[in-house]
Amino acid sequence: RDTESLDPVFASRLRRFERLLAERGVRASRRETWRSPDRQAWIFQQGRSRPGPIATTTLTSWHCRVDRGGRPAGRAADYHVPPAQLPRFHQ
Repeated sequence: RDTESLDPVFASRLRRFERLLAERGVRASRRETWRSPDRQAWIFQQGRSRPGPIATTTLTSWHCRVDRGGRPAGRAADYHVPPAQLPRFHQ
């Protein structure tokens, strides 16, 4: 859930996005940012070889990005948003 494992430019934009959500009264909690390829593969298995609804369609997610030095540099974040607030979250 941290922003330290994210691409620095993306991390600053994410923090700004979260400030704007809070200012507009949208309740959203960050669930996950960077994830390892193994974690991405585990999530991909859901709805296929593991029970549950399909959670992702890809094994190569923006969550798993690394920089040229091989360090985590994800460019994605997942949020939990109350269903009633989803329209405002997506605006």
